[in-house]
Amino acid sequence: MYETAAHAYYLFYAGGDEGAATYAIGWAACPSGPSGTCFDQSTSPLLASEPGMSGPGGADVYTLPGGQTVMAFAAWQGTTIGYLDCGIRPMYLADVSFGPSDNGPPSVAANDPYVAPAANPVCPQAPAPAPGYWQVASDGGVFTFGSAGFFGSTGSMRLNQPVVGMAQTPDHQGYWLVASDGGVFAFGDAGFYGSTGSMVLNKPIIGMISTLDGRGYWLVASDGGVFAFGDATFYGSAGGSNLAYPVTAAASSFLAGGYWMVDANGQVYSYGNARYEGAPSFAPGGYRITGMAPSHSSNGYWLASANGNVADYGDAASYGSEIGTALNAPIVGMSATYDGAGYWLQGADGGIFTFGDAPFLGSMGGKHLNAPMVGISGD
Repeated sequence: MYETAAHAYYLFYAGGDEGAATYAIGWAACPSGPSGTCFDQSTSPLLASEPGMSGPGGADVYTLPGGQTVMAFAAWQGTTIGYLDCGIRPMYLADVSFGPSDNGPPSVAANDPYVAPAANPVCPQAPAPAPGYWQVASDGGVFTFGSAGFFGSTGSMRLNQPVVGMAQTPDHQGYWLVASDGGVFAFGDAGFYGSTGSMVLNKPIIGMISTLDGRGYWLVASDGGVFAFGDATFYGSAGGSNLAYPVTAAASSFLAGGYWMVDANGQVYSYGNARYEGAPSFAPGGYRITGMAPSHSSNGYWLASANGNVADYGDAASYGSEIGTALNAPIVGMSATYDGAGYWLQGADGGIFTFGDAPFLGSMGGKHLNAPMVGISGD
């Protein structure tokens, strides 16, 4: 139970099945104080599962020395629930407010960044997936290498607008292609959750990002506009900011609780739990930014330029670049490896360049292409 400065009493509780994502935190008002009757006020959960955590419970509210009121609670990290499944249930903190004059209904600021350190349960480590990657061309042709499976393409279809990017599903058994008008094409186990194909857009779509569970995605436009579909949460955009340079790439942050966008000049825009870690002062000419990938912890990112340069920020390690190499075609995208210890660069001619632990598994470089490459997605 918590007493506010206005001497209002609140009881916080958790209900539902702790072993499921439906476990959530509710609240009750106690007008007669801690010894009186409390009345449940939760027509909907005060705090429920969201990107980055599942099944919050065990709430405890207190005031910090500086006057900030916070809620400490436990929740499963990500979507892995249960210790037998190697789930981790650490402590989180979220800001709490109580309406006007400390006397109104409580509200919780979700997606707060603090997660207390937690020891991993003693579980066998799942083997890393066999490496592989997909290359996609502007006509929607898909080319697979390594463990990446082929599930279909639009290479033989007549498209209204060219394909500009792709995203894979979490289990690597499907993928989406997106066209510049926001038309979305789903293959394998990728679900269709909507598109902007029938909308009049201010600026064209430049790429897409999948959510953590693959049940939604974001489409990103060159003016910084963001369109969320399925279970993708809208965290904000630069759509109305009249950017000086077009957005050219985007990436999702830790457990898909936010996202970054970067424009051609290197300015980085961060939303949700995506932290700004730095950006180049400017990226003129051949240094035009064309690709972005997050580090394994999402506390950093790499930016790839058309001339093959790779800049690293935050905890993203430097594994090398193609700067100084005479490229046959500009770099148009990049993808990090499963463990974040390397990355691939994608050339418009189909060439693949590998760094760190990213293996070379083949490419379309040097082969006849019906349309230039526009992106890569790797395991």
